[in-house]
Amino acid sequence: MKKALLFGSALSFMILGMSFESIERVEKVYNRTAAPAGHSGSPADGKTCTACHAGTAEAKTNIITSDIPATGYVPGNTYTISVTLNNTGTTRFGFQLSPQNNAGTMLGTWGANTTETQVIASKWATHKLASTTGTDTKTWTLQWTAPSAGTGDVTFYGAFNIANGDNGTGGDKIWTSSMTVSEQGANSIKEAGLITMNAYVSGNKLMITWNEPSNESALITLVDMQGKSVAKWGAKDRTTTFSASLPQLESGVYVVRVESEVLRGTQKVLIY
Repeated sequence: MKKALLFGSALSFMILGMSFESIERVEKVYNRTAAPAGHSGSPADGKTCTACHAGTAEAKTNIITSDIPATGYVPGNTYTISVTLNNTGTTRFGFQLSPQNNAGTMLGTWGANTTETQVIASKWATHKLASTTGTDTKTWTLQWTAPSAGTGDVTFYGAFNIANGDNGTGGDKIWTSSMTVSEQGANSIKEAGLITMNAYVSGNKLMITWNEPSNESALITLVDMQGKSVAKWGAKDRTTTFSASLPQLESGVYVVRVESEVLRGTQKVLIY
């Protein structure tokens, strides 16, 4: 009788263990509650939904959209980023999205989690379980705050699962897409030309030498890495070395921004 009880207990434990293991496997493989970190399809991540779901990822366009104007994002401003998936006959969808540079550095910041979206490790935005269903289409919206001045282009990389709902890993459609946005002023720089310069700090002074001297005047702005202007000066021309006393500032990296009527230029400097 004692042996029977022991056997029954062991069998119950094995069944219970298998149940927990099955639940964990389903949760891990199907990722309904969230796509695992590092599967955005970016050059640095190197993985998409195909890491768990069978098939080959197919590149698509117009999945990622935003209200960022054509002139580019303003550093520090917050914008709405949307992900829209359309596929007739589909009732379950998933996504992961991350704004990165080629090295995988997160650019800008995501907003707070919502009832439909969440952020993993501050870098990868993805779905929640409650937001994976839809009829032929699904849209998620996220809030994104643009990075500091001088960051330049930002690319949103995304991987998407258009699931067939069979509770398996096969037969799903996996798509990838990307959207690149420029920092405001980048278009005018490319069209009108770039002010080339050498900006550096000497003692308590900001020094700028111009690679291409000009009689054109310019506005010089010193910006911190949060996009806040901390000092401004006017240069009546760009024919001689510009020199200006710096205000009292915390040590760190700053961006020197030079703007004339039709030209722009930026360079980072280190202030000790």
